[in-house]
Amino acid sequence: EEVRQRVTLVEADMTELDWSSRFAFIFVPYNTLMHLDSEQKAALFKRARRHLRSGGLFLIDVANPLAAAQTPDDHFLTLERCFVEPESDQIVVQKASSWPDPDRQILRIIWLFDSSPLMGGPVERQVARMDYHYLYPHELELMLEQSGFKLEALYGDYQQNLFVEESERLLLLARLPSST
Repeated sequence: EEVRQRVTLVEADMTELDWSSRFAFIFVPYNTLMHLDSEQKAALFKRARRHLRSGGLFLIDVANPLAAAQTPDDHFLTLERCFVEPESDQIVVQKASSWPDPDRQILRIIWLFDSSPLMGGPVERQVARMDYHYLYPHELELMLEQSGFKLEALYGDYQQNLFVEESERLLLLARLPSST
Protein backbone atom coordinates (compact mmCIF):
# COMPACT_ATOMS: atom_id res chain seq x y z
CA GLU A 1 0.00 0.00 0.00
CA GLU A 2 2.87 2.34 0.81
CA VAL A 3 4.36 1.81 -2.67
CA ARG A 4 0.99 2.31 -4.36
CA GLN A 5 0.70 5.71 -2.74
CA ARG A 6 4.04 6.74 -4.23
CA VAL A 7 3.35 5.51 -7.79
CA THR A 8 1.34 7.37 -10.39
CA LEU A 9 0.28 5.53 -13.52
CA VAL A 10 -0.48 7.90 -16.39
CA GLU A 11 -2.23 6.63 -19.51
CA ALA A 12 -1.77 9.00 -22.45
CA ASP A 13 -0.04 9.43 -25.79
CA MET A 14 3.54 9.62 -24.59
CA THR A 15 4.56 11.96 -27.44
CA GLU A 16 1.90 14.51 -26.43
CA LEU A 17 1.79 14.09 -22.67
CA ASP A 18 0.92 17.35 -20.91
CA TRP A 19 0.76 16.66 -17.20
CA SER A 20 0.86 19.34 -14.53
CA SER A 21 3.17 17.29 -12.29
CA ARG A 22 6.87 16.60 -12.44
CA PHE A 23 8.21 13.17 -11.54
CA ALA A 24 11.41 11.79 -10.05
CA PHE A 25 11.38 8.80 -12.42
CA ILE A 26 9.98 8.07 -15.87
CA PHE A 27 10.16 4.55 -17.31
CA VAL A 28 9.50 3.54 -20.91
CA PRO A 29 9.14 -0.23 -20.51
CA TYR A 30 9.74 -3.32 -22.58
CA ASN A 31 10.13 -2.33 -26.26
CA THR A 32 7.59 0.51 -26.03
CA LEU A 33 10.10 2.94 -27.55
CA MET A 34 10.47 0.66 -30.58
CA HIS A 35 6.88 1.46 -31.63
CA LEU A 36 7.95 5.05 -32.33
CA ASP A 37 9.80 6.41 -35.34
CA SER A 38 12.70 8.84 -34.82
CA GLU A 39 10.50 11.95 -34.88
CA GLN A 40 8.15 10.44 -32.29
CA LYS A 41 11.12 9.38 -30.14
CA ALA A 42 12.42 12.96 -30.16
CA ALA A 43 8.95 14.21 -29.12
CA LEU A 44 8.85 11.65 -26.29
CA PHE A 45 12.29 12.67 -25.01
CA LYS A 46 11.20 16.33 -25.04
CA ARG A 47 8.04 15.44 -23.06
CA ALA A 48 10.00 13.30 -20.60
CA ARG A 49 12.42 16.19 -20.02
CA ARG A 50 9.48 18.53 -19.40
CA HIS A 51 7.91 16.15 -16.88
CA LEU A 52 10.99 15.14 -14.90
CA ARG A 53 12.09 16.89 -11.75
CA SER A 54 15.58 18.33 -11.68
CA GLY A 55 17.94 15.38 -11.19
CA GLY A 56 15.19 12.92 -12.19
CA LEU A 57 15.87 9.56 -13.84
CA PHE A 58 14.68 8.39 -17.26
CA LEU A 59 14.89 4.64 -17.97
CA ILE A 60 14.33 3.09 -21.40
CA ASP A 61 14.11 -0.67 -21.97
CA VAL A 62 14.33 -2.04 -25.53
CA ALA A 63 15.40 -5.25 -27.23
CA ASN A 64 19.06 -5.29 -28.21
CA PRO A 65 19.06 -3.37 -31.52
CA LEU A 66 22.16 -5.25 -32.69
CA ALA A 67 20.21 -8.51 -32.47
CA ALA A 68 17.21 -6.94 -34.24
CA ALA A 69 19.46 -5.82 -37.10
CA GLN A 70 20.86 -9.34 -37.45
CA THR A 71 17.47 -11.04 -37.76
CA PRO A 72 17.63 -13.38 -40.77
CA ASP A 73 15.69 -12.18 -43.79
CA ASP A 74 14.06 -15.59 -44.27
CA HIS A 75 10.42 -14.94 -43.25
CA PHE A 76 10.39 -18.33 -41.49
CA LEU A 77 7.49 -18.94 -39.13
CA THR A 78 8.71 -19.99 -35.69
CA LEU A 79 6.90 -21.27 -32.62
CA GLU A 80 7.33 -18.76 -29.80
CA ARG A 81 5.19 -20.29 -27.05
CA CYS A 82 2.08 -22.24 -26.11
CA PHE A 83 -0.06 -21.32 -23.13
CA VAL A 84 -3.51 -21.66 -21.66
CA GLU A 85 -5.47 -18.40 -21.55
CA PRO A 86 -7.08 -18.61 -18.09
CA GLU A 87 -10.09 -16.35 -18.79
CA SER A 88 -11.30 -18.36 -21.79
CA ASP A 89 -9.72 -21.74 -20.95
CA GLN A 90 -8.35 -21.80 -24.49
CA ILE A 91 -4.97 -23.15 -25.52
CA VAL A 92 -3.05 -20.56 -27.51
CA VAL A 93 -0.20 -21.30 -29.89
CA GLN A 94 1.87 -18.21 -30.67
CA LYS A 95 4.01 -18.17 -33.82
CA ALA A 96 5.99 -15.36 -35.38
CA SER A 97 7.73 -14.38 -38.57
CA SER A 98 10.12 -11.46 -38.64
CA TRP A 99 12.46 -9.87 -41.13
CA PRO A 100 14.64 -6.76 -41.07
CA ASP A 101 14.57 -3.62 -43.18
CA PRO A 102 18.14 -2.55 -42.37
CA ASP A 103 18.11 0.59 -44.51
CA ARG A 104 15.20 2.00 -42.46
CA GLN A 105 16.26 0.29 -39.19
CA ILE A 106 12.94 -1.50 -38.86
CA LEU A 107 12.24 -5.05 -37.76
CA ARG A 108 8.93 -6.17 -39.27
CA ILE A 109 7.03 -8.82 -37.29
CA ILE A 110 3.86 -10.82 -37.85
CA TRP A 111 2.44 -12.82 -34.95
CA LEU A 112 -0.12 -15.57 -35.38
CA PHE A 113 -2.21 -16.55 -32.36
CA ASP A 114 -4.13 -19.79 -32.89
CA SER A 115 -6.57 -20.56 -30.08
CA SER A 116 -8.86 -23.52 -29.50
CA PRO A 117 -10.70 -25.17 -26.59
CA LEU A 118 -8.50 -27.32 -24.35
CA MET A 119 -10.48 -30.45 -25.14
CA GLY A 120 -10.43 -29.81 -28.91
CA GLY A 121 -12.59 -27.90 -31.31
CA PRO A 122 -12.33 -25.22 -33.98
CA VAL A 123 -9.19 -23.08 -34.21
CA GLU A 124 -9.53 -19.32 -34.28
CA ARG A 125 -6.62 -17.28 -35.66
CA GLN A 126 -5.70 -13.71 -34.78
CA VAL A 127 -2.95 -11.90 -36.65
CA ALA A 128 -0.93 -8.98 -35.30
CA ARG A 129 1.55 -6.97 -37.36
CA MET A 130 4.18 -4.72 -35.86
CA ASP A 131 7.10 -2.64 -37.00
CA TYR A 132 9.87 -2.21 -34.42
CA HIS A 133 11.93 0.91 -35.14
CA TYR A 134 15.33 0.31 -33.62
CA LEU A 135 18.19 2.70 -32.99
CA TYR A 136 21.70 1.71 -32.02
CA PRO A 137 23.03 2.64 -28.56
CA HIS A 138 25.10 5.57 -29.84
CA GLU A 139 22.05 6.96 -31.70
CA LEU A 140 19.87 6.75 -28.59
CA GLU A 141 22.62 8.30 -26.50
CA LEU A 142 22.87 11.21 -28.95
CA MET A 143 19.08 11.73 -28.91
CA LEU A 144 19.09 11.75 -25.12
CA GLU A 145 21.98 14.22 -25.05
CA GLN A 146 20.25 16.49 -27.58
CA SER A 147 17.15 16.41 -25.37
CA GLY A 148 19.09 17.61 -22.33
CA PHE A 149 19.74 14.28 -20.59
CA LYS A 150 23.03 12.87 -19.34
CA LEU A 151 23.45 9.14 -19.94
CA GLU A 152 24.37 7.42 -16.67
CA ALA A 153 24.57 3.78 -17.77
CA LEU A 154 23.92 1.26 -20.52
CA TYR A 155 22.82 -2.07 -19.09
CA GLY A 156 22.23 -5.37 -20.86
CA ASP A 157 19.77 -6.73 -18.27
CA TYR A 158 17.97 -5.95 -15.03
CA GLN A 159 20.86 -7.28 -12.96
CA GLN A 160 22.77 -4.17 -14.13
CA ASN A 161 25.32 -6.07 -16.16
CA LEU A 162 26.93 -3.72 -18.63
CA PHE A 163 25.56 -3.77 -22.16
CA VAL A 164 27.56 -5.89 -24.62
CA GLU A 165 26.76 -6.95 -28.18
CA GLU A 166 25.36 -10.27 -26.94
CA SER A 167 23.00 -8.74 -24.36
CA GLU A 168 19.34 -9.60 -24.69
CA ARG A 169 18.15 -6.13 -23.66
CA LEU A 170 19.39 -2.56 -23.89
CA LEU A 171 18.53 -0.46 -20.86
CA LEU A 172 19.49 3.20 -20.99
CA LEU A 173 19.52 5.08 -17.70
CA ALA A 174 19.69 8.85 -18.12
CA ARG A 175 19.42 11.73 -15.69
CA LEU A 176 18.07 15.21 -16.11
CA PRO A 177 20.88 17.43 -14.77
CA SER A 178 20.09 19.31 -11.57
CA SER A 179 20.62 22.68 -13.23
CA THR A 180 17.76 22.00 -15.71
